[in-house]
This record gives sequence, structure tokens and C-alpha cells, in this order.
Amino acid sequence: MTIAGIYLAFDKFGTMTGALVLLLTLVSTLVIFAFSLRAKTWKKAMLNTSIDSNVAEELGLENIQEGDTGETIGRLAPMGKIMLKGHAYEAKSLAGYLDPRTPVEVVKINGSQIIVKPIK
Repeated sequence: MTIAGIYLAFDKFGTMTGALVLLLTLVSTLVIFAFSLRAKTWKKAMLNTSIDSNVAEELGLENIQEGDTGETIGRLAPMGKIMLKGHAYEAKSLAGYLDPRTPVEVVKINGSQIIVKPIK
């Protein structure tokens, strides 16, 4: 829009008016830019909160240990739901596909991911 306005000023009103519009546009752009930096505008627009929790606490994984046993709720292909300590969790199988109601053991907790293997 600014470029179109400058072009139209040159085209409709001549070189002198177009140059004046161009000069005023440049000056006003620099003033607005400098004001936005000095007025701490960006700090007012920024999100200033911090996150002090982790995924394991939110999902209730802090009570799960390697070696805990549970059972698959649905088919793990290789991801699916397992029942562990009375709660349902999303888990990944090391052995590939596991059928429902297969006993599993927790091998590793990798961040928010529970990795299991079937108990034989």
C-alpha cells in the first residue's frame, strides 16, 4: 500500500509532490520503527511466563519404574494402550505387534514414552 501510494503521488501529482511523499514516508517509517524499539513495545507483546513442570509429571509417569508389569488393553502396533498400576498409558512395544491382553514389562521410560516388551 505504501509503495502504491508513493507511485500514485509521482504519477498523479508530479515529481515534486512524489519526492515529498517519499521523503515523508521514509521519515515516518524510521520514527515509528525507533519509537517501537524505545517504547519497549515488544516486551509488552511478549509472553513472560515460564514452564516449571515436565511431561512425566503431567502424564503421571513419575510412579512407573523399569521392571513394572502390566497388560495391553488394545493391540500394540507397535504403539498402543497398556494398563499399568490401574491406569491406562500410551506405550511402545519393542517386539513389534502385540495382541490385546498380553502381559508386558516396562523396559525403559524415555521422556514421555513407555517402552515395553512382552513377558514370556
